[in-house]
Amino acid sequence: MQIKKTNRLSRFTFFLLIVILAFLLFPAGASPISAQPVETAYIYYFWGEGCPACAQAGPALKAIAEQNPNVQLLSFEIYHDQANVELFFTFGEAYGMEPRGVPTMFVADQHWVGYSPNITAQIEQTLAVCLSEGCTDLGRALVNLDDISVNDTDQETLPARSLLTTVLIISAAAFGVVVLLMIVMRVILPRFNR
Repeated sequence: MQIKKTNRLSRFTFFLLIVILAFLLFPAGASPISAQPVETAYIYYFWGEGCPACAQAGPALKAIAEQNPNVQLLSFEIYHDQANVELFFTFGEAYGMEPRGVPTMFVADQHWVGYSPNITAQIEQTLAVCLSEGCTDLGRALVNLDDISVNDTDQETLPARSLLTTVLIISAAAFGVVVLLMIVMRVILPRFNR
């Protein structure tokens, strides 16, 4: 009878450790991309060569970035770059929208399709809020900023974090959690059951 009680105790202890570990790794309400004032706010701009609306949007967005050193314009031409097309669809998924055309701009957790002076004003307002109060930048996790020079505002193709890189990062994190759980099960739990 004592063996079954100890076995139940070790299962309960194991379950309790899993729950505690989950709360430590993923606290309630935590977001991987926090909404705190940012030093640099990003405009993710998807465009196409020869697109008339893009010819208007590009210079307006470039002017916004040039007027504020804390704003960085990241341009992704999609007509001639398959990696940028894939990134465009990844952005669409992250922002809960279906990419349909260019120009499309993403700032913080908002997006705009097409171009008008009204859109430029909305983007400027969103950037101001990000810089003063903070915002959640959904695009930040999708683009490898290490390969992008600061204030690179020319309309050119910029490197995107590949899907494979993202999958490898997530897999490595999951593997680390599994290894940690195995250590807890094999090393720490038997010590409590003595």
